[in-house]
Amino acid sequence: MLVAHRRAGRLLIALGWSALLVYILEGLDWTAEYRDLRDGGLVLVFLLPGLVLLPWSQLGRWRPRVRAHPAMLVGTGLAVLVLLWPARSLAARPPEPDQGISHSESEQAWSLWRRGHWHGALWYFNRVLASDPGQAAARLGRALASLQLRDRVALSELRALARAFPDNPQVLSALAAAEEWQENFAAAEDLYTRLSSLQPEAAWIYQRRAFVRYRRWDLAGSRRDLQRALALSPNWRDPYLLLGDVAAAAGDWSTALTAYTVAIELDPADPEAYLRRARLAAVLDRRAQAIADYIASTRRQADVGAIEAARLAILRLRSSR
Repeated sequence: MLVAHRRAGRLLIALGWSALLVYILEGLDWTAEYRDLRDGGLVLVFLLPGLVLLPWSQLGRWRPRVRAHPAMLVGTGLAVLVLLWPARSLAARPPEPDQGISHSESEQAWSLWRRGHWHGALWYFNRVLASDPGQAAARLGRALASLQLRDRVALSELRALARAFPDNPQVLSALAAAEEWQENFAAAEDLYTRLSSLQPEAAWIYQRRAFVRYRRWDLAGSRRDLQRALALSPNWRDPYLLLGDVAAAAGDWSTALTAYTVAIELDPADPEAYLRRARLAAVLDRRAQAIADYIASTRRQADVGAIEAARLAILRLRSSR
C-alpha cells in the first residue's frame, strides 16, 4: 500500500509539472497548432515531459517524500493548482480586438482572417455562429479558416454551402481548393469549370483548372487552359511554370525550356524556375546549363533541404563527366 501511494504521488507530481509546462507554452503560442485538436489521445504527447521525470525521481538526491496517508496526495494536487493559478496570465486567450475598428465579433473575425491569424478568426467565427447559426458569411469564414488549418471539417462545411449557394464564386473557389487539397481532382475540375462560366475573364481559374487537368494527365486540356490564362494575364509567372511541366510531361522539351526561361525573366528572384529548368537540362544531358541553374537556385533558396538537394545534384553532375 505504501509503495502504491508513493508511485501515485510521483506520477501526480510529474504530471502536474508537465501540465504547468504545457499551460505556459500555450500562452507563448508555441503549441498553437495543437490548441484545436479534437483527438484527445494526442494530448498525451504533452504529458511526456512529466512521464520522463518519473525515473529521475528515483535517482540522485531528489526524492519526493510522499507518505501513505491519502491526505498527502490531496495536498500535492492542491499544490499543483496553486502553481497553475499564477500562470493564468500566460495562458492562451483569443486575440484582443483591434483599436480603431468596429468591435463586432464578425468584423473582428474577418480582420484576423485577413491577417492570417487562423486560430483567432476561428474562435470569433464560432462565437458569431453560436448566437446566429444560420449566418452564411460566418459559416464561410469558419470553413476558410479551418481550410487554412488543414481541418477536414472544412470540406463538409464548404460542400453544404455550395449546395445552398451554387452560384457564389467565393464559396465555389474555396470548395475547389478544398477538393484539390483532398486530391479530388475530378470534383475540383468541375468546380473550376462552373467558376469559369461565372467569371470568364479570371485568369487564375484557368491556371488552377490547368493544374487539376495536369494531375489527371489531361495534358491537352491543361495546355489549352494555360494558353487562355496567359492570354488574359501575359506577365504572370505561374502559368509559365506549369506550362513547362506540362510540355516536359508531353516530351516537348523546347517548349518546356522556353516556358521556364520566360518564368525566370518574369521573376528572376524566384528559385523554383531555375530548379525546374536545371532538372530538365540534366535530363537532356546539358550539364553546364543544369549546374549553372542549380547554383542560381541555391543562391535564391531559403529552404535548407532544397539547397542540400541542389548541391547533391551538382555533385552528381560533376562526377558523371
